[in-house]
Amino acid sequence: MLGVIRKILSGWYQSFRVPYVIAITTYKEAVRLPLFYILVFFFGAVIFLSKEFTFFCFDHQLPIIKEVAIATIGIAGILLSVLLAGTAITSDVERKTSMTILSKPISKGQFITGKYFGVLLTVVSAIFFLSLVTIMTLWLAEGKPNVESLSEHGLHLKNISQTSSEDVNLIYEKYIYDYLKTTVAGVLKGASLCAFQIFLMSALAVVLSLFFSLTVNAGICLLVFLVGHFSVYIYLAAKQGSAVVSALGTVFFTLFPNLDYFIGPGRMSDPYFIPLEYISFAFLYCLVYTAVILYVGTLIYNRTELQ
Repeated sequence: MLGVIRKILSGWYQSFRVPYVIAITTYKEAVRLPLFYILVFFFGAVIFLSKEFTFFCFDHQLPIIKEVAIATIGIAGILLSVLLAGTAITSDVERKTSMTILSKPISKGQFITGKYFGVLLTVVSAIFFLSLVTIMTLWLAEGKPNVESLSEHGLHLKNISQTSSEDVNLIYEKYIYDYLKTTVAGVLKGASLCAFQIFLMSALAVVLSLFFSLTVNAGICLLVFLVGHFSVYIYLAAKQGSAVVSALGTVFFTLFPNLDYFIGPGRMSDPYFIPLEYISFAFLYCLVYTAVILYVGTLIYNRTELQ
């Protein structure tokens, strides 16, 4: 009995260990690429400088900065996922490196899973960095307390050493806690929905990179991205047609991911318009489609002869 349990646990260990090693190797290779840092710092600069572009928007400055930041994170994540998938997988296929890896006791499913999580880990690190840049940018734009706003609450800080504990608590309650509860919460919720969309698109990019070049992969991902954001409108237009068109529209809407769902209700910049229940369902939605894409890609790749 113990031998059977030990054998089962050993099989589980091997099934998880192989994708883990491939994922870590893929991540290390990706973060060595100069292009990764160029793109991340470029998009970080776009977010940071957005406060200068919106300087004359007055009361609308912060919402615009948030919208620009979330959109920038989404574009950066999808672009990085396509480029990294092409670098990590397409180059391995072209250089026959994948044949060397798969000649070992490694299944194609483990290979695809490991590559996917390696790309995902790299993209998540970029999303995390850009989210921090967004929070810092919003803090510099209006989030930090200034002398005028402090004086309105009876605080006159001529010397920080003279600040009493009551004043510190007031600063925390009036500024830092409010900033964390509203601004930071809104950024994290918006970035989470944006990340779910990137997870789904990364799965598609990884699967396509097994069969197509980087150019074709990028073109298909762009098409899916555009159609995915208009799938709701295509579905509503099809419902106005005949029964056959309406049925085809329903099938299309069911099979094709609705990427517009990851924008969130209302405005992304307002955390109160994005309840946690919505984010949880969006995560499950992303998880199901990602699993289906990876599963179908593995089935097709298993039937493909290595050349």
